[in-house]
Amino acid sequence: MTRRDIYREITGQLIPVEDEFADGKPCNLLYENVTDARERLCKRTGIDFEDADVLEIISGMEKIAEICALKMYHYALQWGNIPEGK
Repeated sequence: MTRRDIYREITGQLIPVEDEFADGKPCNLLYENVTDARERLCKRTGIDFEDADVLEIISGMEKIAEICALKMYHYALQWGNIPEGK
């Protein structure tokens, strides 16, 4: 299994591990907050909910989070057995 597979599993894109986007989970609540804020922003500014710039911001932030998560997994594999403080 690759680290990308693991990322897909913890974000609910594959099955066997806990879905961090299930109802009531922190990621689900945060995603709902993002969607609500997006709706308010669109209403306030008059832009469409599917506005290309808004979607680019959200997609970019999701990609940044994925890159960081995969890098953390890489570092955990690389340094996971090093005692703390070294």
